[in-house]
Amino acid sequence: MVLFENRSPSEKIRILLVEEQHTEELFLNNLLGQIEGLDYELTWCRTTAKALRALSYDASFDIVITEYWLSEQGDDDFISEAKTLSPSAQIIVISSEMDSTIGSSLIKAGVTDYLVKNGLDALALERALRYALNIRDAHLKLSFRDHYDKLTGLVNRTLFYDRLLHAMQRAERSRQKVVLLTINLDKFKYINDCYGREAGDTAICVAAERLQSCVRKSDTLARNNGDEFAVILEGVSNESDVLRMVEQISEQLAKPYTIPGDQLHLGCSIGVAFYPSAGVNPEALLRAANLAMGHAKRTPGCSHCFYTEELSTKATNQLILEAEFRRALRRNEFRLMFQPRVDIVSGEIVGMEGLIRWQHPSRGLLSPDEFIPLAEETGLVVTMGYWVIHQACLALKYLQEQGHFVRIAVNLSFRQFQDKKLRETVARIIKKTQVDASYLEFELTETAVMANEQETRRCMDEISKLGVHFSLDDFGTGYSSFAHIQGLPITSLKIDKSFVENSAACDEDAVIVKAIINLAHNLNMKVIAEGVENFAQLVLLRDHKCDQVQGYFYHKAMSFENVCQRLVQQDSQKESVLA
Repeated sequence: MVLFENRSPSEKIRILLVEEQHTEELFLNNLLGQIEGLDYELTWCRTTAKALRALSYDASFDIVITEYWLSEQGDDDFISEAKTLSPSAQIIVISSEMDSTIGSSLIKAGVTDYLVKNGLDALALERALRYALNIRDAHLKLSFRDHYDKLTGLVNRTLFYDRLLHAMQRAERSRQKVVLLTINLDKFKYINDCYGREAGDTAICVAAERLQSCVRKSDTLARNNGDEFAVILEGVSNESDVLRMVEQISEQLAKPYTIPGDQLHLGCSIGVAFYPSAGVNPEALLRAANLAMGHAKRTPGCSHCFYTEELSTKATNQLILEAEFRRALRRNEFRLMFQPRVDIVSGEIVGMEGLIRWQHPSRGLLSPDEFIPLAEETGLVVTMGYWVIHQACLALKYLQEQGHFVRIAVNLSFRQFQDKKLRETVARIIKKTQVDASYLEFELTETAVMANEQETRRCMDEISKLGVHFSLDDFGTGYSSFAHIQGLPITSLKIDKSFVENSAACDEDAVIVKAIINLAHNLNMKVIAEGVENFAQLVLLRDHKCDQVQGYFYHKAMSFENVCQRLVQQDSQKESVLA
């Protein structure tokens, strides 16, 4: 009779024997050898501690056979630990004596079957093995559905949490460390949005395979949610071992992802947290690892961050800042400053950029770098953005009533540009303020323009019909090209200040600046140079026929009242020249 007929010929039944006496191991091995058709692999451990260690390094055992008195030493603990380390493994207990009370308690503890040693033969052992393997097969089907991710086959969040809890309990007893890695694929939403969910699923599966190639058999690799993975490391002695694995993961995930018709590069962010220093329970450790991962996300490309107390303090301060930020929106604590844009030939103010500041009640005037990332994370950047547009329109209306027809540009964030109510809200603001919208300009980053080219064109066309102009901000720092932008209703390009800064001293940057100006002019676009701070930069830009400049050489950001004064002075100077 062939045991467990559904198993493939090359697939051995893996049995872990927990037995102190070598003679008993020989006896059981002899019985196993008598079972017709049984192809097995036996691993022998003298103690439950060694057995648990074996299970922690290799959870693929089919059956665990243990003496009752050995299991009794750890009582239900050994059974519970064994089931946690290898949920599909079936436990058979052998005892010299057995009564219904003991048998019932063993079954309740998670044992599949129990045998009495006296009179034990190959037939009885075969029966127990058959029963255990049938139970295992049924368990695997149910367990996969409940504890494994359907797409990747990895451990899901439920089983991951359970394994993390038991890993921490083992570490507490052995006074060892547990390391938790949380891994997030950067720009994954871009794949789903631009190439569809099927392409996103393909990328997830590829990432899962690459992660599996990096972890050890004893590690737990899980897919927790969407594009987030987690790894539980046990038996790690120092940070350098963890760092090597993190670097290996980064290297693997940095490789290109092939999807139909294209190859894409995705960054990854990895958070690392150690038990018990970063957290004494699963929730705290996971929170610490996620916090470190969030910090890593601020660095482009594949990056990682180890959790520290300093990060925790920053996170607490961030929560406080978020609450204050929400209050600031209600209390009108934001201010719109203006940095003039100057015609490079006449030196006159022909436009300005609206720049938001936060007049914090205790910290003073905060620059955008101190709160814009928070606004992006919380989604409040959309509400704040509409406030900026409204303030810019009010300023424009006042200037136009005073006879000053200059353009005001405001930044449109990526998240705001994705808002479905953008066109409707902008139209309502323009109507309410009764402003000439041809003097309103929205600055978009290359990221926003390239996210979804077809949708971007549709949205820009709709807003352009309101009279609003568009400019491309920080040109040269992203992935767009003139081929992509020439079909969009963009009227001007802003050369990023990083090129302007070194243009006078670096020939390569000067060539780039000249090329951008020439190409933009060929597409009938005006060119505005940001960050002009000295005369040498101005001369170079003037020689290359740049249209407008913006920077400290002429004006810093100033209040609206000061802008009005400058414009009045400018008009007065014009009149005196004409007179």
